[in-house]
Amino acid sequence: MASNKRLKTSLNPIDACTTCYQTPSLSAEIVANNDDLLTEILVRLPIKLLLAFKSVSKRWLALISNPHFCRRRTPLYKPNCGLFSPPRYRIGAGTSTNLVYDYVNLSSPVQSRIPNKPLRLSFTTDPMGGIKIMHSCNGLLLCSSHRGPDRWIKYYVYNPPTKHYTILPQLPVRSGGRRSIMGFSLAFDPSKSPRYKVVCVRSLRSMQNQLDFEIYSSEMGPWRLSSESFFSPISTHNLHFNVSEFWNGAVPWITTWDNWEAAGGLYFNVEKERLSQMPVPPLLVEDSEENRNQRNFICFGEYGDHLHLLEIYNPPSTYFNVYEMQTDYSGWFVKFRVDVAQVAERCILAVQDLYRFLLSNLICVVCSEVDEQSYMVMHLPDAIVKYYLKTNSLMKLCDIDDHYGGENVVVYKSWTSTYQYTESCLCVKI
Repeated sequence: MASNKRLKTSLNPIDACTTCYQTPSLSAEIVANNDDLLTEILVRLPIKLLLAFKSVSKRWLALISNPHFCRRRTPLYKPNCGLFSPPRYRIGAGTSTNLVYDYVNLSSPVQSRIPNKPLRLSFTTDPMGGIKIMHSCNGLLLCSSHRGPDRWIKYYVYNPPTKHYTILPQLPVRSGGRRSIMGFSLAFDPSKSPRYKVVCVRSLRSMQNQLDFEIYSSEMGPWRLSSESFFSPISTHNLHFNVSEFWNGAVPWITTWDNWEAAGGLYFNVEKERLSQMPVPPLLVEDSEENRNQRNFICFGEYGDHLHLLEIYNPPSTYFNVYEMQTDYSGWFVKFRVDVAQVAERCILAVQDLYRFLLSNLICVVCSEVDEQSYMVMHLPDAIVKYYLKTNSLMKLCDIDDHYGGENVVVYKSWTSTYQYTESCLCVKI
């Protein structure tokens, strides 16, 4: 009897192990049958896996394709970020039908030569010499025909990972005089809404400071004229309407005009449809009054919920300032003040050469919550580099061949011709 009892006791651990062995598959089944649990896992995955998982089943496809899934995913998963740089073709020569944009990954360690994952805008055939990027906003690209008169140009909203796109309707002809297109901007914040808007700035040819705003909504459909026209309080002649951002619900524009009285900016609140003047960065006590009319405002952009602007004076000044905008657009404050000589030493360049690269080849400034992680990206000879503003350290992102079209042909990369990009899983439908 005793031996029988011992035998029964010896079997219990085996039964327990069998139960433990079955638990993982049981847990997987529970997760697979529960949409809420499955969504909690999927929203934390990179977009490449999500696109592959769409083919698992119709149910998984429906979950991942739901616009609210993209909205849930945005604050939880921080995707890779990078830059699309200008298309590769010889300046002054004919261009190919499908332009190719190089991609530089800002999240990865040192890369090899670019192109690294080049972007080919071949999602559809455009008869006007191919398709070019106009604006990038939170994973979506606003594109247009490469060239041609306004009435023949087509406009697109495109998502590269999903390859979904939509063709925007033609802009309507308005009464009251001929209008010029000043620029387009894409307004999209997936953390707040799966819908996007496109803003087109137009002006009367006879009165360029009078601005009209045409708004296209992915939810409502056709172009709609804003509730009223606005008269710009500053000259629009030097405003970069084709170089814009979408930040804190508004689209801002600046002028790089180096005269203090002419400098400034505007911003258009997309939700309220109101145009306001953006203040000029203050002149610091450290910067003498004689520099007042030698200010160069460059590298205007948004990254990680920060809107920034870099200001550099003409020589012999040896410093430049990185400003950040208050969240309510009420004013700029100095985030970093950098010694040009230190940057030149790190880049192994003469100070006068670095000035030239800052003015022409500065690509972007990335301001982080941690100052030591904030940096600017520059296109130097044969390389694209990160310069950390607080620690004065330099890191090469990638080598680059500047001579695309042959000897002595250089395609310069600057903040006005590169586009910051973060991946989005939003399905843009035709």
